[in-house]
Amino acid sequence: MKKPISKNAIIAIVLIFVLAVAFGVGLYLILDFNKEFKELYESEKIRIISKDFVKDFSFDELKELATPKTFTATYKPNQRLPITREYTGFCLLDIFSALDIELSKSKGVSFMPSDGRETVYNINDILTPNNVFIAFKWDGKAFPKGNAGISPYPDENGGPFVVIRAKDLVSTNRVKWLVQIEVLF
Repeated sequence: MKKPISKNAIIAIVLIFVLAVAFGVGLYLILDFNKEFKELYESEKIRIISKDFVKDFSFDELKELATPKTFTATYKPNQRLPITREYTGFCLLDIFSALDIELSKSKGVSFMPSDGRETVYNINDILTPNNVFIAFKWDGKAFPKGNAGISPYPDENGGPFVVIRAKDLVSTNRVKWLVQIEVLF
């Protein structure tokens, strides 16, 4: 004769079922949230948001707003000495100026990569002249898409757009795979 299922076993089965459903719903929401960012990344566009302003920009549209500049910044690869490299990109202040985005009451700027891991820069970093750039080239080469595992240049990847703070001495605050910029008030 079979032994009946204990009350503790039933509770455990129900708990496992509830956790599995919650995990599935959470995973769906995360993937759906990143869907829009992945679409921006694949189309190589950057969304800029400020108060009542939201617009997606292609590379050519960014070139109409700001002239690309060449600048130097430090790149610190893992377990190696820092390297000074030459980059080309759009100064973020120039873009904000062309779009008449007022920064005086802003607290900072949020940068969102296609994977959804937000990085926020203090407004003082943004307001420092020639400091924050949306880079698209390093040493004359375009940033390749992808990450170090699949990039032909494992040290420099995450393109097509990478946020670089020129005055950052260790390059830890870069934002690769950039798809969205939002001014925070």
